[in-house]
Amino acid sequence: MNRVAIAGAGPAGLTCAIYLARAGWKVDVYANDENTESSLVEADLVENYPGFPDGEQGFLLLNRMIKQAQKCGACIHPEGVAKVLTDERKVVDTVGNAYVYDEYVEAIGCKRREFECPGIDLLPVHTCAICDGTLYGKNDKVVVIGGGDTAISSALYLSNIVGQVTVLVRKPQCRCTNQLALNALVGKSNAEIMYETTLNTVTKDGLGKPILHIGKANYYADFMLLGISSVFVCIGSEPNTIEHIGNGKVWRCGDCVEEHKQIAIAVGSGAKTALDIIGSCR
Repeated sequence: MNRVAIAGAGPAGLTCAIYLARAGWKVDVYANDENTESSLVEADLVENYPGFPDGEQGFLLLNRMIKQAQKCGACIHPEGVAKVLTDERKVVDTVGNAYVYDEYVEAIGCKRREFECPGIDLLPVHTCAICDGTLYGKNDKVVVIGGGDTAISSALYLSNIVGQVTVLVRKPQCRCTNQLALNALVGKSNAEIMYETTLNTVTKDGLGKPILHIGKANYYADFMLLGISSVFVCIGSEPNTIEHIGNGKVWRCGDCVEEHKQIAIAVGSGAKTALDIIGSCR
């Protein structure tokens, strides 16, 4: 029986696992690591995945995918993959155990880009509104940096929790594809979108409270935001990586290779990779 090792337990990795397990392969999925854990767990409500007309929480949708993969026979390892010995066809997990494979798939997704500016460490900085939004309440004001789908959906989610949300968008318009979410955010009385605006520096006043100095295009002076409790950074992502030793074959699927970071595309990418693997081994 052929054995496949899949690094990553998101939609792409799990779909690949389902297809290969149903084809009679021995499937090992390595799930829990900063390089392999799915960002789907951060999604408050997934409304663009077919089959769920009322939407679904990302965590619950991911759990259904995991259960389906397990039902098909895939083994979900709680560890992640630390490195791959491609010539020897071995993966080494994050606790040091080594496992052999016939084919190796990376579906390790992306990591959030960090935002840098002088003084940014003077206030709490988060990258996940779902994970950390509940740390704040109606007496708090927060800033969201970014103009894509994640930024807009994060700001919309936070607007239901905190007193005021200010979104700083570097470009003249948002680049998000979810117009419904953007319209809903614009309709919120406690939300504001500032276009062509960046966070330049963070300082403190005489009482030790942070002052956010923001710059707007075509203005010579900074504006100041006062009373901000935290910043949520949503400025895109870059592919995760795993150490490779050797020159052996590595299959890839999902967000780490696809241009558009969408669940439906990741699922299709995982299915295609599985079918390509099956075809190459006939």
